[in-house]
Amino acid sequence: NELIMLLTDTLHLRKDDAIILLENENSITANQTLAGTYLSDGDYGLASSKLADMDIYASEIGDWLQLNSILLNLYQADNTLYDLDSAEIDFIRQMAWKCPVVPGYSNAQSILLYLFNEEVPECPEFENKSMKIENTNMRADLSSGFYLGDNYPEPFNGKTMIPCLVPDNCDAKIVINDIFGRKIAEYDAKTGKNNIAVDLKPYSSGIYYYGLIINGVRVDYKKMVLTN
Repeated sequence: NELIMLLTDTLHLRKDDAIILLENENSITANQTLAGTYLSDGDYGLASSKLADMDIYASEIGDWLQLNSILLNLYQADNTLYDLDSAEIDFIRQMAWKCPVVPGYSNAQSILLYLFNEEVPECPEFENKSMKIENTNMRADLSSGFYLGDNYPEPFNGKTMIPCLVPDNCDAKIVINDIFGRKIAEYDAKTGKNNIAVDLKPYSSGIYYYGLIINGVRVDYKKMVLTN
């Protein structure tokens, strides 16, 4: 929500307060955000505990839980996406190709694109979805037509992929900022599904932020960690 975005903005950096709010909210989406944050921060104990607590949601987000458990085990062993075994890759591929899509599908698709340059065709459910916008100045009106996914791999060494979905008749960009809020890169995003290849090899290791800008309005943004 807007308060979470404000607290984690590079100008405020009140991440601890945002985490407390998310923990108190205790919704599926809040817990997914927390698990992803703990995983990307390298807080594997907290990530493991959060994923275990979310078993009660297995009927709704079972594939998402399994994918994040795979990634947790991978990173805990100090491995990378290149160390995924054949069974894990098969699961990720099946998840990426499911239609209707399942929670976390874009992350699975980004992994395939990163590892094998394998692009998954648009699910007909998305192709037929109406994404018209009556008022592009209101973030609430955009909420049913846009999506900003988690970058993969995360953390990343130089290059990463950012998935996003852009509504019809919109001008959209992915903007990259450093921890001080300075814009360091910008990428155009087309209508429909995107997998934006981001190259930050010239930059120092650290925390960066990426945001989805639609018609000049920042509708969402997330954190990523560069380990050059």
